[in-house]
Amino acid sequence: MRKQVEEYLKAQESSNFPGYVHALVVELGTSTRTAEVRQAAGLALKNTMVARDEVAAKLLSQRWQSVPAAARTQVKTMLLQILRDPLKTIRSTATLVSTHIAHVQLWLRSPLPLSLWMA
Repeated sequence: MRKQVEEYLKAQESSNFPGYVHALVVELGTSTRTAEVRQAAGLALKNTMVARDEVAAKLLSQRWQSVPAAARTQVKTMLLQILRDPLKTIRSTATLVSTHIAHVQLWLRSPLPLSLWMA
């Protein structure tokens, strides 16, 4: 079952990245889900923007920038709302995702190499 879910998520990420990102942030913010499911959604969202090597990080950053501006704004707005969640783990996960989004957006506007941003 887990493998099927992972394959489905990978296919969604590849075929409809804006929808995938939206679905993950919705899961993170859905209080009727378990904390574990919500946190996993948040970490999956973070992983759509984080890579250890500069080439992969640049590709992920460009992919985030390819999401329509309105959709990016909606994700960021939802993350800000999630920061008020009563569960600390969910607030922490939303903070982590928000930090990586800010990181990506600042890096895209900077002439500095990614390795300096990742230090």
